This record gives sequence, structure tokens and C-alpha cells, in this order.
Amino acid sequence: MFSLVIVDDDELVRKGLEKIIPWPELGFEVRGVFADAPSALGYLREHRTDVVLTDVKMPGMTGLELVEEAKKLNPSLKAVIISGYSEFELVKNALLLKAEDYLLKPLSQSDIEKVFLKVAESLREPPALSSIDACYELLRIISEEYSLWAEREPARLCLLYSLDGAEVSMVKGLRAAAKDGFLAFLCPESALDEELEALKASGRKIAAGSRIIWMDDLVSSFWSAFNLLSETPMGAVSRFKDGKAQAVIEEGRSSLISEFESVGKADPGKVIQEARQLRTEDQGYVYCTIVLKLLHYFTIEDQAGFRFSGYNLSSSSPEELEACFRSDLSLLGQLLSEKGDLHSRLLSQQAKRIVDEEYADPGLSLSSVALKLGISYGYLSSIFPEAAGKSFKSYLVDVRMTKARELLLTRNYRIYEIAGLTGYTGTKYFTEAFQRYYGASPLKYLQNLGR
Repeated sequence: MFSLVIVDDDELVRKGLEKIIPWPELGFEVRGVFADAPSALGYLREHRTDVVLTDVKMPGMTGLELVEEAKKLNPSLKAVIISGYSEFELVKNALLLKAEDYLLKPLSQSDIEKVFLKVAESLREPPALSSIDACYELLRIISEEYSLWAEREPARLCLLYSLDGAEVSMVKGLRAAAKDGFLAFLCPESALDEELEALKASGRKIAAGSRIIWMDDLVSSFWSAFNLLSETPMGAVSRFKDGKAQAVIEEGRSSLISEFESVGKADPGKVIQEARQLRTEDQGYVYCTIVLKLLHYFTIEDQAGFRFSGYNLSSSSPEELEACFRSDLSLLGQLLSEKGDLHSRLLSQQAKRIVDEEYADPGLSLSSVALKLGISYGYLSSIFPEAAGKSFKSYLVDVRMTKARELLLTRNYRIYEIAGLTGYTGTKYFTEAFQRYYGASPLKYLQNLGR
């Protein structure tokens, strides 16, 4: 039920509005009835209210003044104005105050019911963010706020539909980001039940997205929560459960990355074919999430020349969504072509740094380094030789043998100790590797040097 306050100085009208209109059937509960605007404003200061129905002409303070002051307290408040035919200027001012509608005297029950059915519908539906770029901006804010925190334990991104920025304080102990009528925050799964139950009492609609384990899961969690929010009634909580869309996203992300890395462009046909098996509203979520994951993977920022196509997640047809997805992948391919050399050099330098620092780890390999960098084994294998002048394996052996020689020449370590300090699991394997590299065993090498 949405909360309603009625304000009219005419007792007959006031009581008629309260008693005759079947408010519960329209989705409303009358929480307060007042004969003057100041009394109503006092109530609104203390009680969050969804809608105020007020007459315009009242002594002391007009209904328009009441609405203006009340919206300062609660920007999400909706107002319906009652006026007479002779009060055109007042009606015009009501529209400037963004009143939902106005009712002309003499009042008709059917007209009142029509207006409030429309108001209830508007209360049930959260506004769409102004654009996909606005969604991306909100995601960026969240990423900056939580990039370190989120990796401590599995979490979910939660979205609360609220036009009142003050509601950020409702999220206890968690930092929240607000934009365009949405409140967003990350909540660890261990605290999710308690947090959602507390927020449910606010009467708002709230949705918890898919699970976040790594930071690039953030975008998936955001879009899954965003989609759920439109289907969630006021005062209720929805959680993401369906894994079908998630599977399409992960498989699509992986295959498209491989294509971009191997040939510099990607064919979205397979992803589109899989997405067509989903509901239309999930298809836009899949496409947007995949593109955002690709931007994250390839470190393409919004300012780097990328702008989303004209997705409309609520009303676009599957064909329109597919066209946007193809366009975005084409643009991404162009940007990757422009920055490809720099990107591969940076990744290769990072890989070399990892080897230089972690050569003593027996498990260090091309696969483990690729995993640390978040790229594929095949891609690292192809770009590393250009930066290092040799294969990954050869470079690792060079680093280990150089360090082994340094330790050997100090004469402070036994052979088995040097083996352990340079990443070899046994003296035998180390000695064989040393002999292949230097043409002599460690002891013979020292003898040849006269040490």
C-alpha cells in the first residue's frame, strides 16, 4: 500500500475524499487528513509519505506552497492538486511544481480513481537511468568505492529504488552510491539477509544481484539487480537466482576475448544465438554486461572513445538489441586495434616483472602468470616473445640460472639450498638444469673458475 495524505479546508470535501473513495482498491492507505497546510507539513516532516492530495486555495498557506515545501523534505513525493475552473494560473504553477495531475471541481469519483490508478502505476515503476552511459557512470562510482573491499569475501550488488538522496544513511555500515534516483551498495553475503530485511521496512523496492567473487563480476551483479528492480513491487525484495543468463555471459565473454586476442575482431553470432533463448528483457542485460566485461578486461575506459549504442533495456526489440551489440563490438575492435601494441607490451612487462619477483616459486608457469594477469594462456604465449626476445620458458630459465649462479658464487649455500631458492623441487633436477645451461655441474663450474 502507498501512503496518502489528504489536505482540504472544506470539511465536507475532506470527509468525502477520505470515506467515499475506495483507496485500498486503488493501492493507497490514508495516513493523515488535515484541514490546513501547516498541520499537514508538520506531519510530512515526521512521516515519509508517497502522495499528497491537496486543495489549492486554503487560508494561511496554499496547497502549492505546501507541495513546494514538502518536496524539499522528500523529493520523491508525488502531488495531486485540487482546483477550480477559474484558477488557471494556479494550475499552471502546479504543473511547474511537477504535480502528477490536477483535479477540477466539482470532483468526480471516477476522475479521482483514474488519476490515482495512474499515480499508483508510476509509483510501482522505477525510472530508467537516463542512458546506458549513466548506468556505466554509476558502476564506475561503485567500482571506485569498493574495488579493494569487494574482494575480501563474496558479495552482491544491491539496488534500492529511491528518489531521496538522504536514504543513503539507511545502509548501515556500508558505503553507498546514489545517482538518478537509485541507491547502490555492495553487501557481503554474510550480512545480506539482515541488511535486506532492515531495508524492506522502508517500503521501497530493492533487488540483490548475482554473486560477486572477482571485481569483474560487479557489472553482472549490477545488471541483474537492475533488471530485477523493474519486476519488484514496492516494499519487497528480489534476489537474482536464474543462472541461464549468467552462463551465456561467461561463455560469451570468454569466446569473444579469445577472438579479439587472436584476430583483433569478434563475431557476436554465437552469443546472439544463445541470448535468443532467453527472455527479451534478459537479452539486453546479457549484451550490456558482456560489453562492460570486455571493457574491463581490455582496460578501455569511457573517455577512451567508447560510447554505448542506444540500448533501451525496457522497450527495445531483440533485433534492436542485437544491432546495438554488434555495433559495440565493432567499435571495441577499432579501439583495440589502435591500442593493441601498447596493451600487449604492458602485459608482457607485467609478466616479466612477475617472473623476476617470483622465480623461486616451483609452481610458476605461463599458465599461472596468465591467470594472475587475467588473460588467456594462448594470448600471453603469443605476445611475450616480442617483449622479452624469447619464449616464456626460456626467460624463466634465464632468471633462475642467473640467480643460481649468484648464490653459488657466494659459497654460502649448499646445492640443495640453491635449488630450493631458485624454484627447483630437488637437487637432481636443479643440477641437470644447471649443467644444460652452463655446460657443467655446479661443483665443476666452481672448479673451472678456480673457486
